Amino acid sequence: MTTVDPAVRQARRVVGLYGDPTVTWSIALGVELRTSVVPDAVATRAAQGWESWAHLGMLPKVELVPPDEWSSCRAGFLDTPYGDADPLVRIGLTTDGRRLLVAAHHGVIDGLGMLGLVGRLAGVPITSSARGIQEGAEPAGFWSRAIGRLGEALLRPPARLGPTRRRSPAGGDWVHVSVLPASALGTGQLVAAVTRAGLAWRGRSRRRTVLSLALSTRPGAPQPAPDRATAYGRIVTCSGSDAESAAALRELVPEPAFPETTVGGVGPAVTKLLGSRLGATALVSNLGRLSGDGVVGAELWPAPSGPAGIAVAAVTAGELTTVTLRMRRGWFTEAETAEFGDHLARQLAQYGS
Repeated sequence: MTTVDPAVRQARRVVGLYGDPTVTWSIALGVELRTSVVPDAVATRAAQGWESWAHLGMLPKVELVPPDEWSSCRAGFLDTPYGDADPLVRIGLTTDGRRLLVAAHHGVIDGLGMLGLVGRLAGVPITSSARGIQEGAEPAGFWSRAIGRLGEALLRPPARLGPTRRRSPAGGDWVHVSVLPASALGTGQLVAAVTRAGLAWRGRSRRRTVLSLALSTRPGAPQPAPDRATAYGRIVTCSGSDAESAAALRELVPEPAFPETTVGGVGPAVTKLLGSRLGATALVSNLGRLSGDGVVGAELWPAPSGPAGIAVAAVTAGELTTVTLRMRRGWFTEAETAEFGDHLARQLAQYGS
């Protein structure tokens, strides 16, 4: 019988209450560097950092990846579950030293934490324009809110993009990448674009579009520590207009913080049972504009938790804004992912540079 590493056990506890046990909870951040880095330097920085980053679990090795295998490496990092005795971080570096990919279990780190980790491994200070929310801004009353959410799932479930039941037991995710000229893409605009893309793809629905927002209780500057300070928000949208989304953001009250517990496995069981009605239409994350002369491109991959099945993320670096789409294979086909990705790209294109 394999002994569960303490760091792995804690990571699972963090997402245990709401975590769908059928997903990997693997998030990733990839960057394209102006100047090549060598594997030994990345490995040395990792070894030095891990001396004080015990929450990240075992020290991972640096995997060398041919440039033309970047996509397959990313798929492996995102879709492979973290085993009982596995490292909780995965590091991939292209053989030319120009692209660095880091994935990790979301129970030990968040998007801004990934930014801090990638910057330290690359030896390039990286910060973000993301402002975050005030620490401690989440209201109390998680359990009463949870009961309300269950009632919502039964009586007023959010709109779905595509099927409401899984088409297959396939694990992992389909991905789609849109690379646009750099723009000051705000979270409100991203929310509006996702809403409009959903309406264009799915058509009108009596159900509400409910978007879950990945938030942080810290800003993106100075360079964040490689850990997690995660919060969440929910926005209900109808038309997908910029004005509607901006107003919803101004009125946003974060969700209560999740307790670190599985409640004896009840949480994941409820999540799995009500997977087609609970949660949100999609998860949206905006890492903002990255600062740091050494980074010329980036891509962020948040985790599409079971109920939503879709995660959209944006990040701007250098002259590029990259918007990623991640959709669960068990809920969607590859063609559907590409179709929705095309709708989203068209909606984003109107914001220009």
